Amino acid sequence: MRAFKFFIGFLVLCVFTIFAAANTQTVLLRFFITPGSQTEAQGLALPLFILIYLCFAIGFITAWILSFGIKRSAKKSISQMKKQIIQQEEELNKLRNLPVADPGSTGVNPIDLSTGQESS
Repeated sequence: MRAFKFFIGFLVLCVFTIFAAANTQTVLLRFFITPGSQTEAQGLALPLFILIYLCFAIGFITAWILSFGIKRSAKKSISQMKKQIIQQEEELNKLRNLPVADPGSTGVNPIDLSTGQESS
């Protein structure tokens, strides 16, 4: 398994390297357009592959941060369900330990479930 992960990582690194070598053009990145900057080349000059990697990294980090809320609510639900299971198991054990009384000795006639009438 370790060799497989290494191979996949090496393969991804090779793909990124080939992508970077094929996209070395310089791109001008402007953050804000002001009235005087439309005629002048003001901005940040970056190779295209760095700009693409930067956008990918920003998206990855944003998704990673937003996933914390989902993980937190899932952990909270799991802990609540575990508590509920413990309570239900305790209740079930209490019901299992209740003594069973003879229906004739208590003065209560059992009900026949097929007819719904009290049997005597």
